[in-house]
Amino acid sequence: LGFGELIRAESACLGRSLARVQFEGCAQTPCEDPKVETQLASVIDLRPGRKLAVGELKVAWDRLSRIGFFRSVGVKCQPDAAGQAAVRFVVSGHQRVRRIRFSGNAALFQDELRSKLLIQPGDPLDLDSVGGQERLQAQKEAIEALYQRNGFDSAKIRVRAESAAHGELVLWIDIAEGERQRINDARFDIQAPPRRSEFEEHHGLRCPDVGERAIRNAAAIGGLDVFSQREANRIRARIRTHLRRLGYGSARIEVHHEVSDQTIRVDVSPGKCSLVRILVRDDSEGGARAGYQLHDDRALHDTLPFGDSGLYDFSEAERGRHDLLLALENRGYLFADVRL
Repeated sequence: LGFGELIRAESACLGRSLARVQFEGCAQTPCEDPKVETQLASVIDLRPGRKLAVGELKVAWDRLSRIGFFRSVGVKCQPDAAGQAAVRFVVSGHQRVRRIRFSGNAALFQDELRSKLLIQPGDPLDLDSVGGQERLQAQKEAIEALYQRNGFDSAKIRVRAESAAHGELVLWIDIAEGERQRINDARFDIQAPPRRSEFEEHHGLRCPDVGERAIRNAAAIGGLDVFSQREANRIRARIRTHLRRLGYGSARIEVHHEVSDQTIRVDVSPGKCSLVRILVRDDSEGGARAGYQLHDDRALHDTLPFGDSGLYDFSEAERGRHDLLLALENRGYLFADVRL
């Protein structure tokens, strides 16, 4: 509302007896219902028969704007033939959702679907606005994500609106569920790491073993009964983190669902490795002259940042040094020394 428009409306009718209050622009919106119009009239509290006082139009406009019923509210006032004030509120109303219905769902109950509703009955939803279309798209994606988490990667969702009385809408969510991709078993194909040179082999510089049992444990497929791309991404991430902790920073991991026999196939190519070794000696009892021994404490290895980053360079190793020092201090070794 322009300040000038409000000033003009008030100056035209100030001190005049109110003849009537009207709402314009309610066609095809909920406020075209006479009951709603009566309720709005009670909100603005401009009763015909009394004189219009200073600031009353501004108060009425504020109330109409704050209730969230309209996109925009304007106000006009002019004397009628009898010299009384005729007030008109020029409004642009929202469309509102009356109810939401589902069609095509069989595998998932409506309670599950309703828990993912981003739009609720009573909400404003202007289909001709960018914001309204974005809300429909977000609702579609939310239902799609629910189906994908339940193993329906090929589910197709359509959200459409039907017009009802007084500018209200019935929102339909049409669902084509497709086939659920179940899991009966998992097969792993793990390639051996590249062979080291004779010099590296001679000095014991061998890549850590990558066994199927360890990869299976890292993949954590045991409790799954349905396949989805979301879960495939999680399986890849878990295996990649496990391999990075072993020193494999650029592993290639592929996860496929075999529809013919309902199995998951996991192909793992570890690639080249970097050797990450932790050497320890205990000089707390004056044994400083004792040599360092290779220490295979998985808890200490897991504190290193390589598992998350996959980077094996000096700066990342320096971060690992600080992490190891903190881990030892937490174990009670307050005077531990960690060198890179």
